[in-house]
Amino acid sequence: MAKQSGVMCFFKKEGKMLLVRRKTNDQKYPDRWTMPAGHIEEGESKEHAVIREMEEELGIIPIRYEFISSVLHSDAEGDRYWRLFQIHEWKGEISNKSENAEFRWFNFEEAERLDMPRSEEYLPKVRKLMEK
Repeated sequence: MAKQSGVMCFFKKEGKMLLVRRKTNDQKYPDRWTMPAGHIEEGESKEHAVIREMEEELGIIPIRYEFISSVLHSDAEGDRYWRLFQIHEWKGEISNKSENAEFRWFNFEEAERLDMPRSEEYLPKVRKLMEK
């Protein structure tokens, strides 16, 4: 049985999506681009995790967001579900915080060429969101 492990947040602005590059000393995905994401703490709702993680990683507070889909990720640690959310509106200016070396807006074709962890599991869903 898969465990609920985290949230991934999709931001779209002017036809581009927001990605963050992990720091070179990141334990799991050093120096790789990914969507902003984080783990759901024990006893925490996925909605609260979205707010907490985006405040920690990007310095913003999501105001209007929606659950899009669950993405199953399997690796040596087992099966984990990542909950994909689209952030439609937020309070504050996006800034580089704790876990990331930088953030940048990419069009989908640029993002697709990056070596992003687990991208084959969520990029098809993101493509549909980019086309809306």
